Formats: sequence, structure tokens, C-alpha cells
Amino acid sequence: MLDESLLDAPEALAGADRFGLLRAVAESGARVRTAARGAAESGIPELTPDGRPRAVLVAGPGPAAAGVADLLRALSGGSCPVSLIQPTGVAPVPGALRWILPGWAGPLDLLLVAGPDAADPGLAELVEQSYRRGCAVVAVTPAGGPLADAVVQARGLPVPPRHHRLRRRIRRRGRPRPPPPAPSGPSSSRCWCSPTGSA
Repeated sequence: MLDESLLDAPEALAGADRFGLLRAVAESGARVRTAARGAAESGIPELTPDGRPRAVLVAGPGPAAAGVADLLRALSGGSCPVSLIQPTGVAPVPGALRWILPGWAGPLDLLLVAGPDAADPGLAELVEQSYRRGCAVVAVTPAGGPLADAVVQARGLPVPPRHHRLRRRIRRRGRPRPPPPAPSGPSSSRCWCSPTGSA
């Protein structure tokens, strides 16, 4: 239940919001506008001039690709199937993961690659597979790496991540904010219960 007295005390409200959710909600409108502007600048609206893809295939290492696939499934409402391509290989070894397109993937489908490592050879091979089959490709990956180069060669759309701060926020999510530092100096001996600050 919400203690309405917190609404009149911003410091107390900030202290009660241990996970920083209020700030995230307040910033969400600006994030949506920034994402929409970035999508328009990157050329995403021109990606599929022939209409909606038959299916969206999502690939990438880690839980981010599964999260993107779940989000796209929810947003599409079932009007466009979204499939997560599971990697094969040993995850802890860099470059050991491999992705293989499903047998039915072809020119009517869109491959979305979430590639945080611009040098991942497994994702670059997946982009080459999709080019051979005629799939449209979009990759969110840092610019200048082999993965971004493979996407350009496949006539796809490389989209560089706009903000690396988001990655740090995602890692911290779920952890309570650390307590504020203890006061130091002459004011540290003041008592909080006395209006003059003396004990």
C-alpha cells in the first residue's frame, strides 16, 4: 500500500523507491521518443518496402535475444510469428556459439540479430546464411566490426547501439540502491532528533 505522506516529502519518496522505478517511469517518455527518432534516422522504416515479413527470426548470445523475441511476440499480437534461434556450442568460450537458420527461412522472413560483440564469428556466419536464403537482416551491433561489415555485405541494416548506459542499468536492475554515505566532518556528530543539531 502507498503511504500518501510520502508524496509530500520528495526525499522520503526517493528513499522508499529502492529500485529507482519512479525515475525510470519518469524517463520512459523521453526514451520512447529517442528510440523512435533513432529508428527513423537509422533507416528502419525503409527496411521492408514490400510489407510485413512472414516471420521474424531473432538471434544473439545471452538472455537479451530471448527478451527481444518475447517483446516482439507480445507486440505483434500473433499477427507475425517470432522465433528465437537457439545457439549451439559452448557458451563460455568466445566465438564458440553457432546459429543455424530453420529450413523454412527464406526471402519473406526477417532476421534480427542482437550482437553485443561486433567480432562474433557465429553471428557473422548466420548473416551470411540469411543472405544466401534471401532473408532481410537487421543487426543491433557496434559499428566497425566484422558483424556490422557482414550485415552491410548482405545488404542488411546495421544499427549501432545508441547508449551504452542502458547496459549498465540493466546489470544493476533488481539490486537495491546503496545507502547514502555517512556524513563526515563536524556535522557528523549532530543528532537527527534535535532541531539545533546538538546531542
